Amino acid sequence: MLKAYSQAVGDASLPIPTKDILWGSMPYVLVMFLAIIRLCVFPNIATRLPNQMPGTVR
Repeated sequence: MLKAYSQAVGDASLPIPTKDILWGSMPYVLVMFLAIIRLCVFPNIATRLPNQMPGTVR
């Protein structure tokens, strides 16, 4: 059964260097840092919606 699975899926255990994994995640890390900076510069982005919810105490 293992042989049939290996033939159907292929060799999924090919070595992938850690450097490639880290460089592949860099765009996502950059977007998260930009979001944090944006929230620090414009905190109203995070606080406006909860203030507009019905039933909230102001």
